[in-house]
Amino acid sequence: MLLEVNHLSTEFKTDMGSVQAVRDVSFTLNSGEVLGIVGESGCGKSAMMRSILGLLSENGQVTGGSIVFDGQEIGRTAFSSEKEYTHKMNTLRGSQIGMVFQDPMTFLNPSLTIGAQIEETILNHNRISRQQAAARALELLKMVGIHDPEQRLKQYPFQLSGGMRQRIIIAIAIANEPKLIIADEPTTALDVTVQAQVLNILKDVCARLKTSIIFITHDLGIIAELADRVAVMYAGKIVEYGQVDEIFYHPQHPYTWGLLQSIPQVNGENKELYAIPGNPPDLHTPPVGDAFYPRNPYALNIDAVLQPPFFKVTNTHYAATWLLDPRAPKVDVPEDIRERYAKWKKHY
Repeated sequence: MLLEVNHLSTEFKTDMGSVQAVRDVSFTLNSGEVLGIVGESGCGKSAMMRSILGLLSENGQVTGGSIVFDGQEIGRTAFSSEKEYTHKMNTLRGSQIGMVFQDPMTFLNPSLTIGAQIEETILNHNRISRQQAAARALELLKMVGIHDPEQRLKQYPFQLSGGMRQRIIIAIAIANEPKLIIADEPTTALDVTVQAQVLNILKDVCARLKTSIIFITHDLGIIAELADRVAVMYAGKIVEYGQVDEIFYHPQHPYTWGLLQSIPQVNGENKELYAIPGNPPDLHTPPVGDAFYPRNPYALNIDAVLQPPFFKVTNTHYAATWLLDPRAPKVDVPEDIRERYAKWKKHY
């Protein structure tokens, strides 16, 4: 097992009080596996990953839980001082853990050439000459499909297209052959064609290097194509997780049903897009019971007063909904969900 997160909680201080952005989250990641994290904007996906990476803003704080990476505890509480923790995370980031963020222009330095930025990443974690780093940078650009790589190394970020900049970010992320890449909405700002190219590059390179990926997105189509397992987040908590086909063919949580019903049809039928009614809860004061209760058309009385535990569906599939309690009335999965996924798979 490469990564094990247990009961992670994170809050952010605001003028209106503390926002409990991540609430008692646990999950695991195996070596070579692609884990998709999905959910609406504001559900805690990025906050959870930044908590793991030690990249929270000044008003953010991990308030509980443990994070074990490659057999070693890397949570803040495992270190005797902030300096020791910062040094450890700076060592891990870029060497053992690579990062691909949504907007490459906020990640790349506009005053440095592409070559200088890739070389810096390599030199920070390896005792090699600058000439060797330059040769490695050229190799990386070829690996991520950059045309005329010799010329691109001399250019600045503003001289490249969005898709090309994202390829540069992938090259930096894999520069030191990390064991894990965390990709946070890396294709959101790209058009569909370039998005597909970037995803294929990420898949091919990580398969070649046997690198694990945590892929954060609100796009279920990407998850269906890329992930081995899926974790569905809502209001700072994971509410369902399982193998990708289990989540798409046999979802068990009403929130997952809503997300899957919102996938546009690909068969040309002119149907109105589905949207989950209502809004997510205010996490300044999280709900006592199931956070999805006010938006859940299948809600039970118990949902308003008690958070559901995870119920086992299969050995790899779990969902936190009282509908799986043996005492609950039987509710069938909406009929069109399996059909939508089958059509999507056939189309792509």
